[in-house]
Amino acid sequence: LVAFCAQLAGHPTMATEVSVYTAAAWQRVLDPKHRHIRRQARNGAASWLTITNAPDAVRTGTALLALLQSVYGKDHPSTPFVERRLDAITGADRKAAESALRASGPALMIKP
Repeated sequence: LVAFCAQLAGHPTMATEVSVYTAAAWQRVLDPKHRHIRRQARNGAASWLTITNAPDAVRTGTALLALLQSVYGKDHPSTPFVERRLDAITGADRKAAESALRASGPALMIKP
């Protein structure tokens, strides 16, 4: 709920952080592949796509990638997309970085 409210308030970085860190905390007490953890990982991925600030996208994307890999391994469809977006943001091609930093995804449909 906190992540949803943060996204609704226009704070995608906070929404991503809340989802990722909540899932990481739940991994300490629940089965690492529990449905609540998987849901938080998906929510984190959705909100991460709306982050347009490069340092925030890299920091939260790295944490998100670690979470996705710990929950799903390399098999989750979001994993290669997160890797490609991180590579584009941190790469030398400025146009690719700008393109990667455009907000996209289903979280954009959340309106106040």
